[in-house]
Amino acid sequence: MRKRTPDTGSEDSTTRVAEPTQHLHQLSSRYAWRVRSARTPNNTDELVALLLEHRGVTSASSVSFLNPSYEQFLAEGAVLPQCGPAVARLQRALRNKEPIAIFGDYDVDGVTGSALIADVLTSLGAVVRVELPHREDGYGLSVAAVQRLIPPATLLVTVDNGTSATAAVAEAIGRGADVIILDHHAVTRSLPPGALVVNPALPSAHYPEPFPAAVGVAWKVATALLAAEGRSGEERFLLDLVALGTLADSMKLTGENRTLVRWGLEVLRRSRRPGLHALADRIGMSLRDVDGEMITFRIVPRLNAAGRLRHANLALELLRTADSSTAQRLASELDAVNEERRLLTEDVLADVRGRLREPLPISIVAAGPWPVGLLGVIAGRLAEEYHRPAVAIAVRDDECVASMRGPRGGPDGNGMNMVELVGEIEELLTRFGGHAGAAGFSFSRQQLAAVTDYFHHHAPVVAATAQPELHVDCALPLSLVTLDLPRALSALEPFGNGNERPVFLFHGLSVAESRSIGSNGDHLRLVFRHPAQATPGSGVAFRWGNRPRPSLGSTVDVAAEVQTNRFRGVSRVDLHVQDLRSAV
Repeated sequence: MRKRTPDTGSEDSTTRVAEPTQHLHQLSSRYAWRVRSARTPNNTDELVALLLEHRGVTSASSVSFLNPSYEQFLAEGAVLPQCGPAVARLQRALRNKEPIAIFGDYDVDGVTGSALIADVLTSLGAVVRVELPHREDGYGLSVAAVQRLIPPATLLVTVDNGTSATAAVAEAIGRGADVIILDHHAVTRSLPPGALVVNPALPSAHYPEPFPAAVGVAWKVATALLAAEGRSGEERFLLDLVALGTLADSMKLTGENRTLVRWGLEVLRRSRRPGLHALADRIGMSLRDVDGEMITFRIVPRLNAAGRLRHANLALELLRTADSSTAQRLASELDAVNEERRLLTEDVLADVRGRLREPLPISIVAAGPWPVGLLGVIAGRLAEEYHRPAVAIAVRDDECVASMRGPRGGPDGNGMNMVELVGEIEELLTRFGGHAGAAGFSFSRQQLAAVTDYFHHHAPVVAATAQPELHVDCALPLSLVTLDLPRALSALEPFGNGNERPVFLFHGLSVAESRSIGSNGDHLRLVFRHPAQATPGSGVAFRWGNRPRPSLGSTVDVAAEVQTNRFRGVSRVDLHVQDLRSAV
């Protein structure tokens, strides 16, 4: 289980210094630390070799892991089911100048995938209309949306949805249109008859895991289309969108996803999109320095905020605009909406925490009159905090809309699959979908008690341990914590699901400074010293809140990530503290 840096912007811009409110002489760890190796590397070369070993990367495969070849990936990449027929149908639409409708999703994966396929089709001369749903209208293609789009469209392309939209697809076909579905969600029922379903999750596809995000599916179809149109090579400049959507959807960063994101970050650092540059400027960063975690914790929340509290069209327009002034306006608006989202989320979480009582149920269920767009964030935070699945429900007059998230560590770590857990009560639901780590569903308000009872008492959930585990790679001396260390670790990037940022154990550090920072004092700034090291180590513990804090002068063991903090042109190395305990 991991804590991650919240999206607060640069801490120094909002610092509030306060004396620690709670000091303890004996400090217990929050997690059970599981140290993978007893070896203590003496230099960065030894460390990188050890970390590769922990990731199952052999010496023979280390070159392809550290430097994945884009050309080899294009030549040897897996083929998506129905990709060929989908490309042929798109080419026919281009030749005949047919109006094409694209129906996406309101999250970043759906928005980036829609932008990508729309940009490619537009560049090839197509007349394209893109529609994204409002969260209040629910997930996926609806009959009402089809009736708005067809006619005039004679070809409908769905992105990040459609696999389970049987009624809506039937409506589209009945109105004379063909349907191409670009999706990656689990198949929970029969496929829509008559549609070309391009989805790696189809059991018949035998597609190698991990599956790409929907934007990755869109990119692979676009790559094949561009090649068929004699424009191979242009697909490379679309990888910035692939990196954004893949990281936003927390896809596993192994296999082809690692290659897509690794090269996508290179494209993003040189992005031609004014909107992304404006958004980076707005939050005090440069795309030249972007990495996977900056995307996940700084850029993605702002893009997602549009679909959560306003409309995802804001994010779509930001990604597609070529006008700098429009980009600045949209970036400012997205930043403001994200701050509104952050404050609302904290208010809801405080309310939920106040109503929870011990002993906790096997799954957390929180229900209230909340914006549908906040459900995923609320469920995710609760699952992380209480180390068990969590369901957040928006209660309406007639219908309830819900989002479920699993605890960090994912299905491989705890044996739980969220969409399968939800599918156990399919008879109570009006619709559901998702994948292993996250699921969304709706049901009649009359079923609220039955749904709550199932998740509280009957869902086949792996019981939460008394103390969740924190995987630590190895012990390190504080003397290795220089700017050279994060540079060496960058060879393992991108970090994320399936390729977590390493966590190190630092033994016997003395606490020289401990103070609250952040606009609400929720984070902790620390300074550590070690008898064998003249230079002190700087640390920060995010979302520490009211957890016990180390006493000044006490000796602690620290489990921390090592990251570079850039502020106003100056770089320093920080220990991003995951946990603390009195030295043992």
